[in-house]
Amino acid sequence: MHNSFPKIRQVTILIVSLMIATIPPFCQTRKSNREAWGAQRASVIEGVLVKLYPGSQVKWDPELTVEIPGNVPQAVEVAGFHLKLTPSGNFEGATGIELGKIKEQFIHNSKNFRSPDNRNFPTDLVVFRANADGQVTQLSKFALDPSDPLAKIKILEVQEWPGQRLANCAGSV
Repeated sequence: MHNSFPKIRQVTILIVSLMIATIPPFCQTRKSNREAWGAQRASVIEGVLVKLYPGSQVKWDPELTVEIPGNVPQAVEVAGFHLKLTPSGNFEGATGIELGKIKEQFIHNSKNFRSPDNRNFPTDLVVFRANADGQVTQLSKFALDPSDPLAKIKILEVQEWPGQRLANCAGSV
């Protein structure tokens, strides 16, 4: 009888240890979309959207949306986001911005052999500068050909900035 007590205690300690080891994964909360982007990058994205759509409000959860005054909130697709730290501590960058889910739905329907409804997909290419706090100080917007239904920006890099508005954009079908 004296020998069985330590075994019961060991089994109890083992069970409690296993329970404690399995609790943390269940207690962890999911990162918000903003946290997943990181504070600096998220601040820049917010700055870009507010400069593009003055007076708008940006919301990150459950998905990135922008609410333009007088309109319903629209989902935002940030394509090929590129942010480069300059020697001065500021940022230069470029990204594609697509409002709504029209292109996403079109691609999904095409992959599943369904007839697509729309073939006009506005995408803006945005080249910008931001200060060290992530506030956008300069921005240039270029509309990409909306009739190109299956192009998706994959890589985007600013090649030169001073005096030029050059962006290198590699897409895919």
